Amino acid sequence: MELRTLGRETLTMQVTAESTFRDQLMDRRRRLESAVAGKTPSGDVARLLVEVDAALARMDGGTYGLCEVCHDPVEIDRLIADPLVRFCIDHLSPREQRALEDDLALAARIQRSSCPKPTCASMDGKSRTCTIRREW
Repeated sequence: MELRTLGRETLTMQVTAESTFRDQLMDRRRRLESAVAGKTPSGDVARLLVEVDAALARMDGGTYGLCEVCHDPVEIDRLIADPLVRFCIDHLSPREQRALEDDLALAARIQRSSCPKPTCASMDGKSRTCTIRREW
């Protein structure tokens, strides 16, 4: 990961995060290799092995965590969720954009359904306004 300004805390965080991502990727590689031990890997497993190896190569080359289009840092939350991510949120493919929009819409629906419903605490007869009181 490359960061524009490196203070002491930022450098410590960078080294820790990169070490954690490397460990996760190496573990993922070992599990994929053991899953196909003695067999010809399926297309999906072979593709994942290539992606893991490419992420490790980006780490070795100092470009891991940088968008392959604009070279700005990829959002850390996205890397935590998927250490194979290669693009920042501004450069998602149309399919990835749709998937993200669907995820955000689902999260909004879940959040709305889990919030308490508003109830009227008092009614102003003249202006017909309702003072909302949330009951938890």
